[in-house]
Amino acid sequence: LAEDGQKMSKSKKNYPDLMLIVNKYGADALRYYLMSSPVVHAQDVAFAERGVDEVVKKHIGRLNNVVTFYEMYATGNEPKTVSNNILDQWILARLYQLQKEVTDSLEKYEIDRASRPFADFIDDLSTWYVRRSRDRFKSEDINEKSKALNTTREVILGLVKVLAPFMPFVSEDIYLRLRGDKQSVHLDSWPTASKFDPKTIEYMREIRRFAS
Repeated sequence: LAEDGQKMSKSKKNYPDLMLIVNKYGADALRYYLMSSPVVHAQDVAFAERGVDEVVKKHIGRLNNVVTFYEMYATGNEPKTVSNNILDQWILARLYQLQKEVTDSLEKYEIDRASRPFADFIDDLSTWYVRRSRDRFKSEDINEKSKALNTTREVILGLVKVLAPFMPFVSEDIYLRLRGDKQSVHLDSWPTASKFDPKTIEYMREIRRFAS
C-alpha cells in the first residue's frame, strides 16, 4: 500500500521510486524496513519513506557512532582481560539475550519478529553502555581501558553476526573494520547464545529507571 492507504499503482505514481529510496538511504535500510514489516507474511503494508529514514537514524546511524567511538581509542593490541565490571557483564548479557531472541524467531521463520530486538539493543549499547563507559575508554588505567575496549569489540562483532541477514552491507563493513576472524561476516559461524543471568538485566533496568 502507498502512504495514503491506496494500492500501489504505477499509473497513479503514488509511491516513491524504490531505487531513489536505495540511493538516498541505502539498500540495508530498505531491506530491514521491509523485513520488519507484515509484508514478510504476504500481508498489506503501508509503505512510508519516513520508516526507512527512521531505520537509518535509530539503527545504522547509532551503530556506526558506536563503532567510530571504539575506533578512536582501540589500538588492536589491548591485553586480553576478563572483566568483572557490571556494565560489561550487563551488555554481554544483553548480547546473549539478543542472539537467543533473534535465533529463536528465525528458526520459526518469524522474520519480522526476529528484527524487533535490534532497536532496543542498539539503543542500550549506544545511549547507556558507551555513555557510561566513556571515562573507561579514556582511562590511563590500561587494565580498565582494555576491559571496556575488549567488551565493546566482542559485543559489536556478536551483534553484526546476527544482524547480517537483515543488514548485509552494514554488517560486512563493520565486521571488516573490526577485523573479524573470517574474511567476511557472512563466512563466520552463527553465534550460539551463551547463558546469561536475567537478574543482571533486570538489575540494570531498575538502575536506569531510577536514573531517569
